[in-house]
Amino acid sequence: MVKTIVFLPGWSFKAQIWAGQEKYFSELGFRTILCELEELDGYIKSTRLEETVFIAWSLGWFRLLDVLKSSFSLPCAIVGVSAAIKFKKSLLRLMIQEFKKDHRKALSDFDSWLFSPEEKDSSGFGILNGLIAQSRINDKERLLRDLLFLKALDLEGFLTTFRLPVFLVSGNKDIICPIDEAMHLKPVLPDSQIKVMEAGHIPFLTSSAEFNHCIGSYLLSLR
Repeated sequence: MVKTIVFLPGWSFKAQIWAGQEKYFSELGFRTILCELEELDGYIKSTRLEETVFIAWSLGWFRLLDVLKSSFSLPCAIVGVSAAIKFKKSLLRLMIQEFKKDHRKALSDFDSWLFSPEEKDSSGFGILNGLIAQSRINDKERLLRDLLFLKALDLEGFLTTFRLPVFLVSGNKDIICPIDEAMHLKPVLPDSQIKVMEAGHIPFLTSSAEFNHCIGSYLLSLR
């Protein structure tokens, strides 16, 4: 039975990016935790995870799997949002180069990639940009370390032995972790489902009602 949901953020964001989902799922009766990525290893080592589901976005997905490679305790399921087998090398190379030149411009460019053209034209785009700004991490060294972590990470061997239930959510307009990456990931994970949304890289903000409903239905099916 799922009792606890742990939310993990993506690159350059604090866990508070998930504040809307924390409120929604706590009202459904789940215990919810917003976990910063630097706290993840300690949390997993100190907690029994059998009744826990991680909802991990982008970098959070990669960080979680990297920690689970050496963990004796495993969650009952994972929700991977904008997940992939590995980060696109060409995009990652560009991000590292641009970040070293001008990290503020690199972050601004990254923010523009989060959204589809339709999302940028929506009436609520200004509010979304406000949420992005409030949740931003401004530690330049840490952000570069995270990019270099993605560059060095290799999960392919680990994923061939992965047996946990996984629910994947991918936006069909995502240019950071394109839908093809999620589709390549699904056959590698024998106990997986995928939900494709009309969205970019951050569907839990841009299509929050649909996202919350489909994840809620999945979590209730695990009870």
